[in-house]
Amino acid sequence: MLILLLLILNISAYNIGYIGSDTANLNFLKNTFKVFSSNSKFNQYTNVLEIQKSDIKDLSLIIDDSKSEISYSLDKEFVTENKIPILILAPGENSDFIYYQDSSYKCIISTLTNTFNYLNITELGVIWSFSNKNKNIIDLLKEAWDHKVISASVGSIDDKSEISKILGKVLKSEGIQDYLFLGDKKICSTFKKAFESSYLVKTGNIAIFLDECVYQVNTTGSFILSKPQVTFSSNLTEYFYNFVEPYFSVFQESELSPFQIARKFQNIINPCVYDIVNIQNSTKVVVGKADDQTFLIETTAIFLGGKNESTRFLKPQIVISANTGFTNPPGNSNVYQNSKYQEGTYFAVEKVNRDRVFFPKYELVLYDKVDCGVSVFEANYSRDCFLKHIPHMGNAYIPTLYPLTGSVLKQLASLKIKMPFIGGVGTATLLSNKTAYPMFTRITSPSSYFATAWSKILGIYGWSNIIVFYTNDSFGNGTYDVVKKESESEGFNILNAEEDRMINVVTNSSQLPIYYDRMRRAIDTGCNLMFLPMSDPSPFFWIEGLYDVGARKGDLVVVFFSITGLDALNSTGGNYTKRAELMHGSFIVYNAAWIGEYGQNVRQEYLKYRNKAWARSFFIDAAFSAAYTINFLMNQGKFFENSTEFMIAQRNIRMVGCSGTISFDHSTNDRNLYFFNLYNFYQDSLEEWHGDAIGLISPVSTVYYTVMKEPIFAQGSIPKDMKENYLDCSFRENQIRNSNMGEGIKIGVSIGLLIIAGIITAYASKKVKYNRILPLGVRCYANFQDYLTIGFIIVESFQLIAIGPSFQAFNDFLSKVSEMISLNLSKAASFRNTTFWAIFYAMLFLAYVWLVVLGLLALRVCGCGGAIRKRLEDFKNFTIPFLSNYLFIPITVCILSILACDKAIGTHLDDSYLNYDCKLTCWRGEHIGNVAPACLLIILYIPMAILYRTLWQESNTNINVRANSSFLIVKNIAFVAIIVISKIIKDSYSLAYSFVFGIIMIGLLGYVFYIRLPFNYDRANYMLKTMYLCIIWNTIICILSNSISIFSYPWLILQILGWVAIITGGTIFMSKLPPNMLVTPQGRNIVDLFKFAFGKASYRQSTYKYIK
Repeated sequence: MLILLLLILNISAYNIGYIGSDTANLNFLKNTFKVFSSNSKFNQYTNVLEIQKSDIKDLSLIIDDSKSEISYSLDKEFVTENKIPILILAPGENSDFIYYQDSSYKCIISTLTNTFNYLNITELGVIWSFSNKNKNIIDLLKEAWDHKVISASVGSIDDKSEISKILGKVLKSEGIQDYLFLGDKKICSTFKKAFESSYLVKTGNIAIFLDECVYQVNTTGSFILSKPQVTFSSNLTEYFYNFVEPYFSVFQESELSPFQIARKFQNIINPCVYDIVNIQNSTKVVVGKADDQTFLIETTAIFLGGKNESTRFLKPQIVISANTGFTNPPGNSNVYQNSKYQEGTYFAVEKVNRDRVFFPKYELVLYDKVDCGVSVFEANYSRDCFLKHIPHMGNAYIPTLYPLTGSVLKQLASLKIKMPFIGGVGTATLLSNKTAYPMFTRITSPSSYFATAWSKILGIYGWSNIIVFYTNDSFGNGTYDVVKKESESEGFNILNAEEDRMINVVTNSSQLPIYYDRMRRAIDTGCNLMFLPMSDPSPFFWIEGLYDVGARKGDLVVVFFSITGLDALNSTGGNYTKRAELMHGSFIVYNAAWIGEYGQNVRQEYLKYRNKAWARSFFIDAAFSAAYTINFLMNQGKFFENSTEFMIAQRNIRMVGCSGTISFDHSTNDRNLYFFNLYNFYQDSLEEWHGDAIGLISPVSTVYYTVMKEPIFAQGSIPKDMKENYLDCSFRENQIRNSNMGEGIKIGVSIGLLIIAGIITAYASKKVKYNRILPLGVRCYANFQDYLTIGFIIVESFQLIAIGPSFQAFNDFLSKVSEMISLNLSKAASFRNTTFWAIFYAMLFLAYVWLVVLGLLALRVCGCGGAIRKRLEDFKNFTIPFLSNYLFIPITVCILSILACDKAIGTHLDDSYLNYDCKLTCWRGEHIGNVAPACLLIILYIPMAILYRTLWQESNTNINVRANSSFLIVKNIAFVAIIVISKIIKDSYSLAYSFVFGIIMIGLLGYVFYIRLPFNYDRANYMLKTMYLCIIWNTIICILSNSISIFSYPWLILQILGWVAIITGGTIFMSKLPPNMLVTPQGRNIVDLFKFAFGKASYRQSTYKYIK
């Protein structure tokens, strides 16, 4: 019985020959075979030549696992002779007694090329573990497929990190987007992990794995070409089992001969068919079939990146991001400066893609949808916004120019988000802290450097006092701290009160009024220098507030610390007029923007892109440094997507950018910077704005200052740090403001006096009988009074020109002379203080004395003494021509000047001061004591001067040239009206005054023509008309000059030419007149005439008759 059992077992057992050296595979094959034939025996050989002839007859099958082409050739010779079936565990074409486990190479290559063509693959990167099979596939693929194939063998390396380096340095750096992985056993799992850690699992890439990888790969979006029988293998054992099961199952039958086994193997079909396996949510899904003819995805496939369709890029994309917008969280004002400077970021990205200096196989893409707040940080809004955008923000982020960057970095750190920030600007001192902000570097220096530089510049310009206002944010606080420390160490003073210096961020003009008092107090310190370490847009709204409280061009030298510069002039929400007024002659110290030949070349290139290059270089260099870092890491086989790797590399780069050499301090987040410029903002005569670099500072530590250009100050020259008092006053010019109440009182009193004096004059004139004048009909000798009458026509004309309208060139040429003739103190700067009071009291005293004399004579108070009365009569007759003619306008102008209190140093009436003596406060005791007699004098003097000028002429029989009494009255009333009107509107409304003056003078000239004979002497009439025409011509020129903005000298030339023409014409007309009836007596001079008129009786005679 035992012998029978042994015979049965021996009969059902098979002898199997195994060719190969892989003991693990041998053991696996033994165990698998025993499932079907438990008593079979395996014998191991190096090749078929080692099989003894005595053993051949017992062999049923040979399994060749040698992976050797030589061994395969020997197999073919062996079966020809011995007819023993051989199963080769490799790809190949079946033949008699030779059977291959895998499809042929032709099948594999055809299937692969069909796959690549279907997926639009044009460049392929192949990572493969070394084997003859893999090597043959690659060689044949390169021959059969007419596209670029870059392959990298990992050899015997099975470390994920090392394979990642190979992927990065050999394939990723070449811009490969599509990958084929050829591996076996456990290497596919390592390939998968290396692929993932190389940051290649992303939209636009394709990963294809073969065969054995089917049970090792679970990366969503990847594809596996797998033989159908092994598709759902979950491990190595299952995979090999499913591969050999069709062949080994034949041996379930006992006592099969080699020929029977061969026939059964022939019936096992191993077609050129593959399952297209797609990993979806880490699960294998068969989405189609592929063979040597077609590749067809029949159901929905998921690609890398999670999309259900393939996204193909002409070049693979490297993404950086930036907040290039202007929006803030809802409820906050938008700010537009950031978008202007971020134009540099757009330019840099375009230039990188155009020049192809960095990663030429890639396309740099700017993700510009980050709208999480430009200048305002709101935690919840920012958090939700960044969580939405972070998947798309790429490998580096260029933040806004505002100081919310620190808050954003802190927030992202709390969310465990690591995103490298590269600040184009962002000078807040606290951002230097590498420990607090490990994901930040910046292209510019911290604001503390600028503050240090300014402390040195103060010394260079000889300044020791400043005013400071700063914003309560990281930028403002940090910069102010440095300014304050520098003031203590360098010895300059901050004059405005400590509690006034800090303000909240100002984003619109409606926030300014609460700070007006602080501004006024600062201005009242008298300091010319105002430092504004404020974050944008605060400093530019702040200068609008300064304008609102009365500051104007030349009042202050404003020092900015914000990068915005001239772009702030036209920013949305800003007031150009106010900003332009105070930005002229302002300054900023900042990093040098365009350094060296490269910097200047890029600047010229940028100006073709945009017309403003101010500070854009810092944002350009931020993008350039990101590109340089990415390129550096890529060439090292490292991964820029790893934020830690990126920051390490960023801190170690050294490159030449637009703003000079870019490198970073290893102990901080700051750039190693050595070049700083002092920039000067000003507007030229053509109203074009400039932001010139006028000084080079390098290094800051000791401040070597190189003058590049002379600065432009609004004051015209380098101002002192403290304002000087206005003239000899106890206050400064910038404290002066218009006094509306003082102006109103001046107008009211002046008009009131005019009305009262006019009424009195009109009333008194009706009480007087006037003789009708007749033209001078006989020749007579001119006496002194005749010369006075004729001369007054000329003097009066100069006086009218003085109180009439004027323009600059005329002021410089003639006005000073005529001002003195008329005592028009509003323009004669020398008539101030003691001089003014001397003239004022002299005029007051003289006029009152004259009025008293007139009163005494009129009331006959001095009738007791005939000699005294006679002398008073002589005094009256002597003074009337002067006080009622020559001094009429000067006395009226001078006396009315006591009302000139239209300027003040405060808002109250008693803050106003007299224009001609700033030490005298208006509308208080002393001033009122002068106003009262002055007003009384005007009321009395004007009617008396007009009346007695007429009476003097009527009663004086010694004068030959007489004036029309009605003309004298009308003329003088018109002159008084002109004087009053000039005091009211001349300085404030020069054009309106020119029209009013012109209308009055034209009316007066018309009246002259109407009465025909203003004088009884024809030549005096022509002289009067000529002079009035000159005055009218002067008025027309002033109207044109004040209406048309051109240089004033052409008007002066036109004025003089007009006067020459008028005077010439008048002279010609007078030469055509009949013979002159008034002649100068022979042998007499002006002294004799004076003695004759006002001297002793021996010189006084009646009218001379002309004897030929």
